[in-house]
Amino acid sequence: MNMDNKHRKNIKIVLSNSYGTLNTGDEALLESLIDEINELNEEIEMCILSLFPEESKKRHPEHTIVYSGVVKGFFATWKVIHKADLLIVGGGGLIQDSSSFGNLLFHLSRPVMAIISGTPFAGVGLGVGPLRRKTGRWLTKIILRKAQKLCVRDKASLDVCKEIGIPEENISVCADLALTLGYGEVPVNNRYFNKICNLKRKHEHLIGLSFRPEPGKHRLSERVSSQFEEQLHELCKAIDRIQSERDAIFVFISMHPEQDDLIANKIQLLIKKTDQFLIVPGGLSPRIVMHIVKQFDLMLGMRLHSLVFSARGYIPFIGLGYDPKVMEFCEQVGQEEYMLPLQRLDAGTVANTAERALLNKLEICRNLKDRITELQARSNTNKNCIKDALGSNG
Repeated sequence: MNMDNKHRKNIKIVLSNSYGTLNTGDEALLESLIDEINELNEEIEMCILSLFPEESKKRHPEHTIVYSGVVKGFFATWKVIHKADLLIVGGGGLIQDSSSFGNLLFHLSRPVMAIISGTPFAGVGLGVGPLRRKTGRWLTKIILRKAQKLCVRDKASLDVCKEIGIPEENISVCADLALTLGYGEVPVNNRYFNKICNLKRKHEHLIGLSFRPEPGKHRLSERVSSQFEEQLHELCKAIDRIQSERDAIFVFISMHPEQDDLIANKIQLLIKKTDQFLIVPGGLSPRIVMHIVKQFDLMLGMRLHSLVFSARGYIPFIGLGYDPKVMEFCEQVGQEEYMLPLQRLDAGTVANTAERALLNKLEICRNLKDRITELQARSNTNKNCIKDALGSNG
């Protein structure tokens, strides 16, 4: 394929992830990926594979949306991949079996369709690992080795790829796609943004909070372990202590309406100063959430993209490490000392770490700016990966 040929038919690219679920992190990855593709200055038609196509159509009416469920969406997915010039898998932590083996099979099935159809595929901003099953490691190796380009989001993903037998020369390391997502216009008509701006003028500190259901579960209504209940209570005790020592409003950012909203309500019932706790429900666009997060003095985040949004705005954060991807990101942006393992969550440690982060806010902001500028420079790796993969279809 000649990328400089202005007279060729429009290029068709299929984008594969768990789109349409109203997960703010996934939507941020999609919007950033769309921006990256548009910057190639090509007449490119994008097709988004979505688990909830009606939701995707509302957010992206200018693109083709195809239902891509496990069973009912199989043939529609096959058809668009077969006709495409390129399949892009990613970004985000798709290639892992820690959530379930079915998750891994689902996301690997798309490149398998591409291989059988003779359609080039690329991994862009992709998280790889953990891969705990031998079968999963073997499948990942034989499938990803056939990628035209493989661009992973961090060193941990690179290490997993090398460990399972993918040659290092086939892999590029970039960064999380959401780090380059532009803010867009200030959402002056959004009531949550306006309310938070008003609170910022009236109180000493605004502290963001992001918490998700227990790892391996998708809703708070599912039976949770006593350990997770204890972690939740320790977090609430930390909130109480911080609010007893500082004039602080906590703002819960729901990154997924069906998963995080219930947790927010439970936390509000467990803390003492319920009038100093605001819930921003899930379902807002990533750019609005980014503008809200930029108003904070600190973020306590369990969700990876709550931390990515904070780092993107040079906002100090404390990572609540429930998954290797959270630890890896904290290291990537030089915030290892502000990462607390969820398994050993302790109210005193959380409160003390928050106090230290607030006291060192200016230094942390400077360090984050340096690290994020460096990581954003890697965005060209993603664009080059896409362009090179399209060129291989020549």
